[in-house]
Amino acid sequence: MVKFLLGILFWVFQTLLGGFFCQFPVTALLAAGFMGRRAHYRFGLLWHKLYAKENPAASIPALPQPGWLLASQFRMKIQADWQKNHWRFPFFLAWRLIEGAWKNLQTGLAQIFACFFLIAWATLLMQLGWKFGWHNSFNKGFEDYLFGVLLSLAGILAFLIMAPLVLLGQVHQSVQGRFASAFDIGFLRRLLNQRPVAKITLALVFLSAFFPIAILNSAPRFFELANPAWAELTDQEFQKKVQPYFYIYGLVLFLAVSWVRNHAVKLYAKSLWVMVKKGDLDEKNRSLLAEQGFSIPLLKVELIAPKSLVAIAQSVIVKTTKGTLWSIAIFSPLLWLAAIFLVYFKEFINYHPETGFLNHPFLLLPWIGPSPF
Repeated sequence: MVKFLLGILFWVFQTLLGGFFCQFPVTALLAAGFMGRRAHYRFGLLWHKLYAKENPAASIPALPQPGWLLASQFRMKIQADWQKNHWRFPFFLAWRLIEGAWKNLQTGLAQIFACFFLIAWATLLMQLGWKFGWHNSFNKGFEDYLFGVLLSLAGILAFLIMAPLVLLGQVHQSVQGRFASAFDIGFLRRLLNQRPVAKITLALVFLSAFFPIAILNSAPRFFELANPAWAELTDQEFQKKVQPYFYIYGLVLFLAVSWVRNHAVKLYAKSLWVMVKKGDLDEKNRSLLAEQGFSIPLLKVELIAPKSLVAIAQSVIVKTTKGTLWSIAIFSPLLWLAAIFLVYFKEFINYHPETGFLNHPFLLLPWIGPSPF
């Protein structure tokens, strides 16, 4: 019971700290790195559970949890440092006190740079189309309107294609611990296709998590309308009034990004498990998985059934699969389009210079963005 309560307090502390870090761009890097390292931890738990379910004799190892500041397994490491060298122990201790923050920064930078190259060209096209549209409207150059429309449509199409791959790429990079893993687009596409229904659930979770973020991002524009007396406040007094709101916004953003990331981890782990069982995992990714200490399950043994039963089963599978694939082909893009609409909605209500389109907090830097005041 005590261990359970301590676990809850630890989670609350990490969440509150995450909400604070999401308010500033530099500390948001640490938040991105922390969530990346936690994705590796959560994947390890889920993978070992899947393995133990198939192999009852296997035990689930105690995995080190990532921290915001301290090193993982802090007590064990400082005890080992003390035994190693008494005289250099103060230097070891100083390093262990910030090792977690340093690893979060490293992981965050690697993740943001990789995802920037994957998705930023799509968000840049959306940003340019948006800018050109406003410029064209104010300058009455209506004969050139098609250029801005085509830029926006190209950006939206690129976002539809890349967004789910970036979400899985973040997890893939965290699990393998390699910067280049995020760019393994072919593998990520095969991984996503292992469980087609998961495409809809991923889009639905993304949309559901982003909806409150779009509302919280847009609401500050209506503060003075809801509280006319605030218009008489000085800038310092006004900032003091709205500061609690932005902390709540950062907290909700951290929880929303964590929810999307956790769902992506589950999708990644279960799809990878299916690939391994079917024998579709290539030798390179198989060896990288083993290097990280994750056990590889045996291939699935197909049962030999009578020919007639096999034919009946195949016909049912084909019909079901076709219906499912058509549903996915229709509804999954619609959900992603709804998420893109929320981006345009919040930018229309609460315009940001360049960060509104270029930085999506679920795909790049988990930052609430600059203050609109």
